Amino acid sequence: MPPLRILVADDHDVVRTGLRTLLESRNGWKVCAEAANGRDAVEKARDFKPDVAVLDIAMPKLSGYEAARIIREQPWGKHMFLVALSGWGHHVDHQRSKEAGFDAHLTKPAKYEKLMEVLNLLAANEQTELLRDREL
Repeated sequence: MPPLRILVADDHDVVRTGLRTLLESRNGWKVCAEAANGRDAVEKARDFKPDVAVLDIAMPKLSGYEAARIIREQPWGKHMFLVALSGWGHHVDHQRSKEAGFDAHLTKPAKYEKLMEVLNLLAANEQTELLRDREL
């Protein structure tokens, strides 16, 4: 099976670089694009069409919520697996992520082993529907 192609979008360079390093050190996954704001995240999602997009919620130009909504409206974004990355982790925040089109919500400081578990299942072609709305 081909490795997962991943987009990482976060306005903090350290978070973006760290997540890229973590993801690429596992299973040969490829971070095909990075973005520092929501507008660039949408453009890179359109250009690279990754399997997974990990989007920070509090980004400049477009929030992660807005970026997710735009991605979901596009034919190429309907089946992309979207993970919200946020410092906000209350029930209402998870609900807002779901309403914006995210499949999962990862609260900072992130439990990356949970993200790895979900991505491993995706890479193994498990049923994506079973992974949606999963608490990370």
